[in-house]
Amino acid sequence: MKDGRVDNQKKYYDGIYAGDKSKHFLKYSNGELLSEAHLFVKNWISENVPNSGNILDFGCGEADFLGLLYSNSDIRRIGIDFSHVALETAAKRYPFLELVLGGEEKLSNFENAMDIVVSFGTIEHLDNPKNTLRKLLDSLKSRGFLILSCPSFFNVRGIIWMALVKLFNVPMSLSDKHFLSLYEFKNWAEEIKLELVDFKTVNFAPAHGKSFRKDMFKRLTNALNDSGMDSNNVEELIQWVENNSDYFPFSESSGTEALYFFRKY
Repeated sequence: MKDGRVDNQKKYYDGIYAGDKSKHFLKYSNGELLSEAHLFVKNWISENVPNSGNILDFGCGEADFLGLLYSNSDIRRIGIDFSHVALETAAKRYPFLELVLGGEEKLSNFENAMDIVVSFGTIEHLDNPKNTLRKLLDSLKSRGFLILSCPSFFNVRGIIWMALVKLFNVPMSLSDKHFLSLYEFKNWAEEIKLELVDFKTVNFAPAHGKSFRKDMFKRLTNALNDSGMDSNNVEELIQWVENNSDYFPFSESSGTEALYFFRKY
């Protein structure tokens, strides 16, 4: 069985940022600079961290979240990413940001320096997410906030995804190395002395809503074909989900992207 998982993440994302980003990032396909997760976190910070100061975005990409977070450009904002293509765009768009080319090895330069650390859709791509979590924690001042996002599978889309991964080792995303959930993050938080203060999910439409068909047809067909499996019945499965979507359980945890809000003890 073939496995098309991405080995060189840097090369992979340089190619994405140099090409048509809308094929990979939902926000660009919607013509937006900030994703639904970005907007939720932006509002959460304004409501829960009124005196927010220094902030670091690990895996910042083109740094739109940092660039559009505050109207006050005097607040120190640091973005770390290993894609020089993304950072070149960020530097032109937001010249007031501090941008650092590299990966988690750069976090040691900011030990105990940040009031807020955020990381959107990054930790699931790394070799040792718990170790990365420790390094992100070390960048925070005492009582600082750590905010993470990663895919969530508490929905119909996620059940299909995890069934393929766990039963047949078929990757639905070529760059994801881990499939993390609230279970892992609760355990890790307890182990490394982080307080989980909030949990939310966003992006409900791909779960089994209006974006489910387009997203799942492409992902599922490609995943099965890449693994040498039969994809002829993908349409039949998607039609079944659409026919029965009104009867599936739905809650605040049903979104396809999870947001975890931690505070350092």
